[in-house]
Amino acid sequence: MMKMLHYKECRDRWGVAMPTCSENAFCASLPEDARAKLCQGCSRQLLKAGSFRLYESFNREVSVIIDGVICGSQGFEESADGNVAADPQFALNFPGRPLSLDVTFFGRDLMAGMSQAYDNMVCLTDCYVATFSHDVFRELFESDARFARCVMQMTLLSAGDAICLSALLRGESVYQKVLLLMRRLLEFDLHLTRHDVANVLACNRTSVSRAFARVERERPELFARYMANKGRSVKCDMGRGQAGCVR
Repeated sequence: MMKMLHYKECRDRWGVAMPTCSENAFCASLPEDARAKLCQGCSRQLLKAGSFRLYESFNREVSVIIDGVICGSQGFEESADGNVAADPQFALNFPGRPLSLDVTFFGRDLMAGMSQAYDNMVCLTDCYVATFSHDVFRELFESDARFARCVMQMTLLSAGDAICLSALLRGESVYQKVLLLMRRLLEFDLHLTRHDVANVLACNRTSVSRAFARVERERPELFARYMANKGRSVKCDMGRGQAGCVR
């Protein structure tokens, strides 16, 4: 059962740092008046690494990752005639990227009949997530051109994330894949274990461990920066008392 923890419990249990959530790439890019409207209905959660949530739960509201990385995946689906109805999908969702905008703009009824939604969303690290009402988000998008521009910019960045991941997975060697993923994670001060890196890259753990060792030998500065993020507490502002933490 998920237990909701208050700010003080989060701080005492996990040593959470306390900057403002407006420091994330999405909220920080918004006009001040639009950010103020969003903040009025903002709800925040701290999700522990390994937390599993159905994509449907994210679709109840617009979610924005403040800190951390969430993996979304979808397997093969077969139609009644035995053919593949949907291709497998895999995505890494980084800080500042709004999730579940499909429901915001297409509506729950339409999206409920589509097979593209991810089967599940898994936190690869501790994740701090802000959620907003689809109605408020859509109203701001339609009434404020500056807000709409910021949403479109982040949507394009999400598309760029998918392109980068696709290119990364086509790397010529495990070493190249590991190196590129490390660089990508460093852009957000994130760290994944070798086990998670192996899963993300679809490589065996032994090969990933050898690649880590090679990065440490040949690019010690980059390796040191990456390892410095190991065990880092997520950036989290629970000061307003609206947030909950999911274990």
